[in-house]
Parts: sequence; structure tokens; C-alpha cells
Amino acid sequence: MIRTLLLCIALVACAADSHPRVVADASQGLGADADEGRDSDAAAFADASASATDFRQPGPFTLTQSAGTTQTGGCNLSYQLFTPSGGDASALVVLGHGFQRSAAQMQDMATHIASYGVRVVTPEFCHSSFLDTDHEQNGLDAAALATELAGSNPVIFAGHSAGGLAALVAASESDNTLALLSLDLVDSADIGNSAAANLDLPWLALAGEPDSCNSNGNGLALLAQPHRVGVRIQGANHCDFEGPSSGTCTAFCGAQSEAPPLIRALAAAFVAWQLNLDATGEDWASPSGAHWQELVDQSLIETL
Repeated sequence: MIRTLLLCIALVACAADSHPRVVADASQGLGADADEGRDSDAAAFADASASATDFRQPGPFTLTQSAGTTQTGGCNLSYQLFTPSGGDASALVVLGHGFQRSAAQMQDMATHIASYGVRVVTPEFCHSSFLDTDHEQNGLDAAALATELAGSNPVIFAGHSAGGLAALVAASESDNTLALLSLDLVDSADIGNSAAANLDLPWLALAGEPDSCNSNGNGLALLAQPHRVGVRIQGANHCDFEGPSSGTCTAFCGAQSEAPPLIRALAAAFVAWQLNLDATGEDWASPSGAHWQELVDQSLIETL
């Protein structure tokens, strides 16, 4: 009981930018990582993707970052939008943060995915605090944001922890959902079970080791249906699925492991595969893929 209370206090105090990867606005070009080794020619990258893409490395697209707000049914929702120059200007990934966290904690994942040629938006949920908790409304707000930015074009909803729960709600509410990507999803009050009941679409659920920080992996109970694939990242803790994280968070959920680059790789591969941006994404993000099997053989991941 005391550990749970201390954990809650710690999550409130978590700092946002312990190691920020990018700081930019719409007037500046930015990359998901250092530019060294990056092929800036997107067309050449597309041709090369017939061989094998190492999704642990950033993609070839230069990004711009812009801020915006939109009025939803739940609030005046602010967000950060990461746009690849020359990438897919129609499709969208909506990437939500966890409970008592912020959009800043999803920047590393957002820039990594966007660097493969798709727009990624990170909303600042209005109902994600001890004083105002409404995971379902956060999901409805995410769906409304997707409509605002993508119209009738394909959308992949994604999110970490309670943000994964909001993504599930959004995916079940939006007519344009292409796929769902959850990052150590935590269910609450059976919201996830209700939202997942009639959801029939590709769903990749990345999970860490079960502990109190992810409610002992309770989100994995939602995966017992076709098209839903769960994978445990061996040795990963709850805070490995966000970035930049904070020392306060890792003090309660475990020291940061070496898992984040692999987590980002699997997430980017799944998105690139589902949006037909890079066919080799399937090799990483499907249990039938050769690279997936290599990761299993190396005891880096476990298919659930």
C-alpha cells in the first residue's frame, strides 16, 4: 500500500525532459536522432527497403515540429505534430502519453516513427491526472483530433500505459482506424475490455515485465482474439516505453534497461508495415517474420 502511494506521488513529480532528443518548431528541420548515417533521399530509401531495414536506426525523413490546439468534446486539446518532409501527408499516428505524464514523454517515440515517413501527433490529454481522470474521454478526444488532422484518411492509434487504453477507445470509436499499437497498456475499470469487444483490426501490443507499475500486465488479458499480437520485451520496465523518461520514474519502476531502441524499432516497423511505407516492417513486427524469430531466438522478445 505504501509503495503504491509513493509510486503515485513519484509519477506526479516526474520530470519531462531529462534527455530531450529534439527541440524545434515548424520553421526548423529536425531529425529523430543524429543525422550521421542518414540517407536524406526518401526515394532512394524506398528503393532500398526491398532489402532489409534496421528499424533501430532513425528513418530517412527530415521532420518539422509544430504545436496546435483543437476544441474537442472534452476540452481545448493541445498537441505537438511531427511532419516528415516528403512523407505521407494524409495518414496519421496519434500517440498518447500515460497517466500523470505528458506529451513530452512520447517525443522520442514520435520522432522515431515519423522519421519513416508518416505524421505523428502527440496530444496533451486533458483528463489524465488525479484530480481529473477520464480515460474514455481521452480516447474520444484522440479520435476527434484524428478527424481534425486526418479527415477520412487512415489512422493508427497508439499509446503508452493509460494512453494505450485511450488509444484502444479511440480505435473503437473512429471509422478510419487502420491499426492499434499499445505500449505496455494498462486497463482500468474494464474500459479496455468493453472497447476491445468488437474491435477487429491489426493490433500489436508491446509489453514489459509484469509489476505494479503496469498493474501486473493486466492489459495483456485483452489480446485473446484474432489479429491481436502480444510481445513481451524481455527485461523491459514500464518507463522503457516512454522517452525521455525521468530518474524519479525509474526509481519506482526499475532502472532503465537497454530495451527502448528495440521497443521503438518494433513500433516503427509495425507502423511502416501497416501503412505500406516499408514492406520489410512485417519482418520485424509479425511473428511470421524472420527477424522477429531472430529476436525470439536471442531471448530479446517473447511472443505472448
